[in-house]
Amino acid sequence: MQQPKAIIFDMDGVIFNTEVIARRLWREVFIEYGYEFSDETYKRLIGLPMHASYQLLTEIYGKGLPIEEMAKKQDTLWQKTTSGKKTELKSGVFEILDFLKSHEVPCAVGSSTYHDEVEERLKINGLRDYFDVVVGGDYVEHAKPAPDIFLKCAEYLNVQPADCLVIEDSKNGLIAANAAGIPAVMIPDLIPADEVDDLEFVMYVSLRELEELLSSTII
Repeated sequence: MQQPKAIIFDMDGVIFNTEVIARRLWREVFIEYGYEFSDETYKRLIGLPMHASYQLLTEIYGKGLPIEEMAKKQDTLWQKTTSGKKTELKSGVFEILDFLKSHEVPCAVGSSTYHDEVEERLKINGLRDYFDVVVGGDYVEHAKPAPDIFLKCAEYLNVQPADCLVIEDSKNGLIAANAAGIPAVMIPDLIPADEVDDLEFVMYVSLRELEELLSSTII
């Protein structure tokens, strides 16, 4: 791997251990409305903005699915569970961010989640000052799996896309990175690497392992 000039992090599933929470809350709502909700269905949602998630769920379950009503209920549960509270971090988050900051490597967050929520979660968890740029799904016309979020991050960082490195956990995120022409690292969360092996990426089991790699390229 070549030395990156900037690092772009996805948020959910990479920085925060939140995908398991979102999956559990969606399952609770679907069960309440009399539907099954499988892990495979949730995997297809990871990395998508909400409007695309609604569209996909309607395609899977049919037009009779009261998705807007269900989504409001899921969002209420999500806010009750997470809003204003610290969130469990993925292993090695502070270590890799401290390393990158000490070597003056610019960092960004590129997430399909809306910008204000990304900002709030980073601030509450003491992470905001590590990032030079934050781009949410509402900053672009097309969120992941389109490349727009990552391209916007590179633009704001004033770095060519090919000179960045994206850290992702989802298939939709990896598709976006590939489409943007940005090298990608996958840190698997709920989606195993063998389910996305048709895409271009390097897989590491944790941020700690990735930090060791970056130590050899940056120092």
